[in-house]
Amino acid sequence: VINKPSGIAVQGGSKIPKGQHLDAWMQHVVQDVALHGGKVQKPRLVHRLDRETSGCLIMAKTRETAEHLSSAFKDGRVDKMYVALVAG
Repeated sequence: VINKPSGIAVQGGSKIPKGQHLDAWMQHVVQDVALHGGKVQKPRLVHRLDRETSGCLIMAKTRETAEHLSSAFKDGRVDKMYVALVAG
C-alpha cells in the first residue's frame, strides 16, 4: 500500500510526459535492483487514483494477486471510504 500524494499520475496518458507516472517509476526501481544483482518483479497496480487525488494506492507483488484484488474492486467486494478535510 502506497500513500500517494496529489499531483502524481498513476499511469501514463496523452497529457502525462513520458515516464512521469508511478507505473514508470516502479519499472525504474526494478531495473535499479537488477543492476545491483537483485531480482524482483515489477509491482502491479490494483486500482487507480486520479492525478490530483491523494490516498492509499494498492499494488500487488504478482500478476495473480493483482488480478484477484482487481476483481474484488470491480465486483464491489471492497469498501472504499472517502474523507474530506474542510477548514472555514
